[in-house]
Amino acid sequence: MMSAIAMTLMLVASLSCFAYLMIPRTKVLLNLQPDARFDQVGERIKSVVKFAIGQWRMPREPIAGFAHIMIFSGFMVVALGTILHIAHAYAGNLVDSFYLETGFGKLYAFIKDIFEFLVIIGVSYGIWRRLKPTPSRVGRSAEGVFVLFMIMTLMLTDFLAFAGVLIQYEVVDTTWYPGAALAKGLIQPLGNDTALMIANGAYWVHCFAVLLFLNFLPLGKHFHVITGIPNVFFRSLTPYGQVAKMEIDLEDEDPSFGMRSTADLSWKMVLDTYSCTECGRCTVYCPTVLTDKPLAHRALNLSIKDAVYEDLETLTSGDAEKKAELPDLVSEGRIDSETIWACTTCGSCEQECPVFIENVPRIIQMRQHKVMMEGDISPELQRAFQGMENNSNPWGIGFDKRDEWAEGLEVPRMADWVSNSDASKENPPLLFWVGCAGSFD
Repeated sequence: MMSAIAMTLMLVASLSCFAYLMIPRTKVLLNLQPDARFDQVGERIKSVVKFAIGQWRMPREPIAGFAHIMIFSGFMVVALGTILHIAHAYAGNLVDSFYLETGFGKLYAFIKDIFEFLVIIGVSYGIWRRLKPTPSRVGRSAEGVFVLFMIMTLMLTDFLAFAGVLIQYEVVDTTWYPGAALAKGLIQPLGNDTALMIANGAYWVHCFAVLLFLNFLPLGKHFHVITGIPNVFFRSLTPYGQVAKMEIDLEDEDPSFGMRSTADLSWKMVLDTYSCTECGRCTVYCPTVLTDKPLAHRALNLSIKDAVYEDLETLTSGDAEKKAELPDLVSEGRIDSETIWACTTCGSCEQECPVFIENVPRIIQMRQHKVMMEGDISPELQRAFQGMENNSNPWGIGFDKRDEWAEGLEVPRMADWVSNSDASKENPPLLFWVGCAGSFD
């Protein structure tokens, strides 16, 4: 009875806190710009199975990738065990009977223990990776180390808690419970009373750590545990590099192009920031990072998320006038102008991201606002744009020199084809358009 009361109080407190954290984060998504991501449901489900559940992109970096797969798959398998731990406070004998007397319960217990060993291996590598003398691409993160130790605690306390069950029921054949059997061998020599007290303490530590972990998720980069799978489901199904067509109303007296403030973000863009794992994979092949340019997509995600949280009250107010007064995203204290112009839009970050965060569209839309609404263009592009406007090429070379590259070569021209009255009756079989680079560089 006391266990049920204690568990109920823990659940009410933790779930209330979780709702308090999640409601504003969910509400802001519902108040942002629309984004049609509900088409091709079958293809999206395949993406979830392949990339989210199957972790398809993780082994590109084999050791870290398989370590993450161990942790992720372990969590998936242990989820039922966590539910049974909570249920144990209300129906302990029934849960114990499931594990000790049913074939499915014994099989699940065995599989769960094996996967918990895998989680411990993956977590141990993750801790070493974050604390080793030479920093890896994930960097050193106190939050990351804390979460890894918390995961380790969950696995070890699960072993100890079930060891108490084996001792209480005097289970002799522990073949189905390798992890619990190992823990039993460690604590039973202390005496049954002491061992049961340790096991009971481990049980409550485990349950408390699970609920604490749940409430810790929305506060940092591990929010992706909640939002990662939905983010994969809502991923873009268009080809990489395809720029969305701008909706332009020429009769609009007060047009607005691109993305100025957080109010112009779509809900998917903010879901992307929630889902960033800060793993650093987006930086591995990024030309801007490799050449020390002022752009790191991981930092850009954090800057956008921080801006959304700062503007949360206004974004969820429904007041259009207040939204119009929000500060610019690209402004001092938020995102530097140099940052958005440093991107080469190659898409490597999106190809490497395990949760399909779309970095390039946001940058393009911020650029569109700077160029089309403010006339704010980087000096290099200013020259290129002027050259294209005046001479149809970014170098500003006279357009009358476009075909000088062909002098002395027997290259047929379109003009020659059209001037030939016989040939002009049909289209030429092939037209090779020599672009600016081919013509002038």
